[in-house]
Amino acid sequence: GTSNQQKDSTMLVALTTFAFIAALIYLVDERRNRAAWIRYERVRGYGGTARTPFRRAKDEATYFAPVPGSRAPWRVRAVAQWSIVLGLMVIPGAGFGDIALVPAPFMKDPKGIRDVEEWYVSTAIRKDYVREVFEHQCTVAEENIRQLIDFFGDRIDVAFITGTDFGTQRGQFISTDAYREMYKPYHIRVNSLIHERSKWKTFIHSCGSVFDLVEEFIEAGFDILNPVQCSAACMEPTELKRRYGDNIVFWGGGVDTQKTLPFGAPDEVYRQVRERIDIFFEDSTGFVFNAIHNVTSNVPTENILAMFRALDDARKS
Repeated sequence: GTSNQQKDSTMLVALTTFAFIAALIYLVDERRNRAAWIRYERVRGYGGTARTPFRRAKDEATYFAPVPGSRAPWRVRAVAQWSIVLGLMVIPGAGFGDIALVPAPFMKDPKGIRDVEEWYVSTAIRKDYVREVFEHQCTVAEENIRQLIDFFGDRIDVAFITGTDFGTQRGQFISTDAYREMYKPYHIRVNSLIHERSKWKTFIHSCGSVFDLVEEFIEAGFDILNPVQCSAACMEPTELKRRYGDNIVFWGGGVDTQKTLPFGAPDEVYRQVRERIDIFFEDSTGFVFNAIHNVTSNVPTENILAMFRALDDARKS
């Protein structure tokens, strides 16, 4: 009726406004970062190209984390202040191997390993170097964690640790053994420190087919898995919940953003959202609804509204 149409219109205006503001902030920030990294490269001038590491791993690590300590605590806190609006604290420096955090790949002759493929290849052919980078990075991340916990205390519920993708559409990006050797030790250190000093829950984002890695994530101390890409191989919702539901929270998996949300009919979107909620929230715990990934520009407005109606109806039932 008229009431539902008004609610839909209000929701659409709110979503559009939020998206516009977020995009504007991102573009301004990206412009500043681009200029800053060009100046940084010209001043620092470390040796290396896109396919050759820095001479020192410590220099490479500076690209992944703010400098800790009294020299720049405001940088750590500024990142945290931005994140706290959503109740989700991003931990600066903890995204080991996250290629999305490697800045300035647009530069013609960048210093250090900037190429996406080369970063993943390096975990196999430059293991000692990558471990040294991670070791320096982890030291910075641990100091950031101590500062953030001291500064924010129990005002934080969830700490976003890493967005490194370990899965592809058809399988894992790296083997389970490679994860255990190259990443897991640092994830354990970060998660252990947070759990020892706070009540915060820790969050890992990893796209793709990571079914067999979920057990490793749990052992590494993660409390939450995102985005739960059920459209990838072996990521069947019922089996995920049955196998791991007692030990990790699923934050995502709410609707397929590759096919159903952009290309399905509103009724299909509604049904899938209700089905996913029934599966992941069957025991009334361990699930935070979220679309699997970004809602892209080609998604029909009717499908977005159908997703929210399904969520609202599930909440009422």
